[in-house]
Amino acid sequence: MSPLISDAERILSENKNPFWMHAKKQLFLAYDDNNNVIGRIAAIIDYNYITFQNDKCGFFGFFECYDDDEAAGSLLSAAENWLKEQNIDKMIGPMNPSTNDECGFLSEGFDIPPSLMMVYTPRYYLRLVEQYGLKKIKELYAYDMDVSEDSRINRLERVVAAVKKKLPTLEIRTMQESSFEKDLKIVKSIYNRAWEKNWGFVPWSDEEFTDLASKLKILIIPQMVIIAEVAGSPVGMLISVPDYNYVLKKLNGRLFPFGI
Repeated sequence: MSPLISDAERILSENKNPFWMHAKKQLFLAYDDNNNVIGRIAAIIDYNYITFQNDKCGFFGFFECYDDDEAAGSLLSAAENWLKEQNIDKMIGPMNPSTNDECGFLSEGFDIPPSLMMVYTPRYYLRLVEQYGLKKIKELYAYDMDVSEDSRINRLERVVAAVKKKLPTLEIRTMQESSFEKDLKIVKSIYNRAWEKNWGFVPWSDEEFTDLASKLKILIIPQMVIIAEVAGSPVGMLISVPDYNYVLKKLNGRLFPFGI
């Protein structure tokens, strides 16, 4: 499945993506003897990550490569050397371009179509990066649950009833179109507070959140965003979206002229 080319261009654009207000990058391409491009990589420094995590570490991301050990090694080496030139001595990845975006390589589930925000990379990528000397430091999981079975829903409803007995002021509501901007700010606040102790976390900046909100407006169905409040104060949220990848895989990276 090809991601939308326009999305990739926007993510890498310093004029369109506010992430680059606190980060910088260097892009590299690998060519074969016939001057054909056979690989790519980005070296990335996120200064917000370094400050928030107190970890002087750089990233590599947007890695794509033919099954060629030499090309992959040259790309990873180029990214590592550029980071060293910026006085960054540690490199992790892939981050595309941060932990708030797509990250990691697929290691299991190659027979399952990818979901939104989940990477789908060839199996041989694992061998290429391991031969270079990189090793796994964290596993990321995507979970799947069949909610068509009544037993699962009934069990969840019993849990909800038990929680409401302990927290009588608990209220569950959906996002309202009339207060879309206000509810998105609630989502940002909960996200930044709930995730701040997680591995690799970097809080959204105001500029990044504004940019995210503008994109979510066309993707989100308000009734699928659920906010939990206790005594009127927001304490939790659940964002659900349709699996747009089901459509994107048919477009070959382009909305126009016929993809739209």
